[in-house]
Amino acid sequence: MVLGKPAKDNRQEGVHGPCRLTRHLIHVAPTQRLAGMLSSALLLLLVALIHNNNLLYFFVFWLVSVFFASAFAAYGGLSGLVVQVGQAQPVFTGENAVFTVTLTNVRKSRAPVRLLLMSDMATSVCLEKDQTQILTLPTPTQQRGWSTIPKLTLVCDYPFGMFRAWSVVQFDNQVLVYPRPEPTAILPISRSQRSYWGGHDELSEIRAYRFGDSPQRIYWRAYASGQGLQSRVYAEDDNILMLSLAGAYGNTLEEQLCVLCQWVRAAERGGYRYGLQLPAVSLPPDRGARHYADCLKSLALYGSGS
Repeated sequence: MVLGKPAKDNRQEGVHGPCRLTRHLIHVAPTQRLAGMLSSALLLLLVALIHNNNLLYFFVFWLVSVFFASAFAAYGGLSGLVVQVGQAQPVFTGENAVFTVTLTNVRKSRAPVRLLLMSDMATSVCLEKDQTQILTLPTPTQQRGWSTIPKLTLVCDYPFGMFRAWSVVQFDNQVLVYPRPEPTAILPISRSQRSYWGGHDELSEIRAYRFGDSPQRIYWRAYASGQGLQSRVYAEDDNILMLSLAGAYGNTLEEQLCVLCQWVRAAERGGYRYGLQLPAVSLPPDRGARHYADCLKSLALYGSGS
């Protein structure tokens, strides 16, 4: 039986922070199982009328009371439930963004509740009084930029499945989606440039470790002798690798951004100092986790107006 249109019934769009399910957000509708039970009850009522059987009258009225009690029980399974969604970490296009959903029961022990995401992913959970449970919901990503978590549907059909209570909540939590890296893109460093830069053989200095330095540059011998973390700086580190949209190959803008994304990853893994040049964005050469994240964010939001 179709339960209606939950997306239309949702009264709370773009929820920020915890959301407590109240009567304004919970909807109850009968199921196909109720239709079968009603048919049986009507048949029993007809038999009771024909034979004037008091026992059948009592049984029919008891069934009707169970029907009404089931509707309130299904509603009570969701009423007062507190839902909160955590922030997901940035991912590359095609990967799953993992949101954390926290369910908190501030009332008495409640019936099993199913949490649906995009109608094809369901998780069932039972909560005792004052219990909190954290669920992880992977969300597929299809394009770069900011991606909003899909609407969450919470369903309860306790105890007999004759009535179904549901609530649809749309949170405003977003996840940043980077372009899909082009695996065949090779960092544009020619042999002559490597020769000019001096390669990895010319040690320039040994300095204190900085957050984001490549593990390959750490001077492990000094660390083993108790001198703390130190990093080796080579002659090539004094040079700059500029990555630009104009220098990225590709037939479309998205293909060029995918190439740039792979170049940024390769430059960071290689320990290079690199900058990013886009028509409206210019990031000076640097390296490290923060610079790496800034470059990927610029690629993810390029052309979106953000």
